[in-house]
Amino acid sequence: MAYVLNNRRRHLRKLGRLQPEPTWVDPFGSGEPVGHVFRATGPPPCAEPRTWLASTGWKRYGLVRTDEVPGG
Repeated sequence: MAYVLNNRRRHLRKLGRLQPEPTWVDPFGSGEPVGHVFRATGPPPCAEPRTWLASTGWKRYGLVRTDEVPGG
């Protein structure tokens, strides 16, 4: 989940470039910050999770932080 939601942070770090602000959320990602309400029009950008891992299992490790750098 961290890789999907924060992939840009990983690649910027590898390039030695500045990371986005800690609260930055990728506007093209499928994640949604806790407590944030998107004002979307039209259908959701992704499908509801259909597997146990995607819907429940990942939560065993806690929520994904917006400042987390996957694999880094």
